[in-house]
Amino acid sequence: MEFMSKTKGGQGGCIINISSIAGLKPIEFVCIYSATKCAVTSFTRSLGQPIYFDKSGVSFITICPGATVTPILAALPTFFSHQYCNEVDNLIKAMPSQTAEIMAKNLMKVVETAANGTTWILEDGTIKEVHFQDAITS
Repeated sequence: MEFMSKTKGGQGGCIINISSIAGLKPIEFVCIYSATKCAVTSFTRSLGQPIYFDKSGVSFITICPGATVTPILAALPTFFSHQYCNEVDNLIKAMPSQTAEIMAKNLMKVVETAANGTTWILEDGTIKEVHFQDAITS
């Protein structure tokens, strides 16, 4: 942001932070991962507020991919004790998944059109904007 900010001689720009659907809904077998992805989503939404964009010209977008076929997804069941292996394996099999190539293509579509401060789910080859309801209005 320091190098892109118009207040520092930059031309503005866009910063995209990668979260996960686990940052939007709890996934019981990856508690710490879910918590860190919630933090990424909230952090990026905070930076996407007009006060930052109006001064810097830098926008912020959050991407929340769903299950994406990668070596780490295939290895996920091996990270758990034998007690939970079957449940984790069943959870992974039940989740819609996408290839990394499809996720990247959809990411580029979002980058080209998304507004500052928005959050997007890229899951199973689809793109969906997340609309947060404010629990606190004052």
